[in-house]
Amino acid sequence: MKIIFLAVVLALIGVSFCLSKKNHSDADMILPKGGIPFLIVGFTMAAGQFGSSSLIGGVQLASGYDVGAGFYAGAYALIGGAISCFFNLLIGPEVKRRANGSITPSDYMRRRYGRVAFVQGYHSLAYLMSLTCVLVSQFIGFANIASAIGFEYRTGVVICAVTVCLLAFGSGLLGVAVTDMIQYLMIAVLLPLTSFFTVGKLHSVGVTIPQLFAEPFFPTQGHFSKFMYILW
Repeated sequence: MKIIFLAVVLALIGVSFCLSKKNHSDADMILPKGGIPFLIVGFTMAAGQFGSSSLIGGVQLASGYDVGAGFYAGAYALIGGAISCFFNLLIGPEVKRRANGSITPSDYMRRRYGRVAFVQGYHSLAYLMSLTCVLVSQFIGFANIASAIGFEYRTGVVICAVTVCLLAFGSGLLGVAVTDMIQYLMIAVLLPLTSFFTVGKLHSVGVTIPQLFAEPFFPTQGHFSKFMYILW
């Protein structure tokens, strides 16, 4: 498993460096000429919502409840992610129209609101905090996966840091987006496979699929507020 894991990581890094041929300037590392196809953008958004951090977070959330109730507690994270992707894809074309050639989020804010110091400062701080939270959650998810197949947790963090740097340095945003798409497709293929083994585990502890789906959507007190919190 360790060899397969490292082979996947190296393959993704290789894809990023192969795409570097499309970049002809420093600006192309941020946004290549012609932009990034909308389909790839959609996939990379979905990968961010349903990547290791979200999936492991959903499992962790579910583990705090009984088997039937926990199934839906974990599913709330996936439902919230799906709705988020849907709305972002709907407003994407409008944001692109208003961006009018902007490259970075700060460029967009300047075009949208002018050189307002408060808006630029607030947005920069909020954007930095948001990216930091996403990056930390991805590091935790990556390290947990590495731990599950036999690596030390700290080693997993180091491998993740090196991988992130190489993906970004290989071909910039284009490489990150394309490799995100590849990883999302891997999730789409492998998730049903892991679900098959999960069903077997449930059966071994005396829980059947009909019993699982017989549970109400908000099976215990407090689940509605938890659902709304995760959704928001």
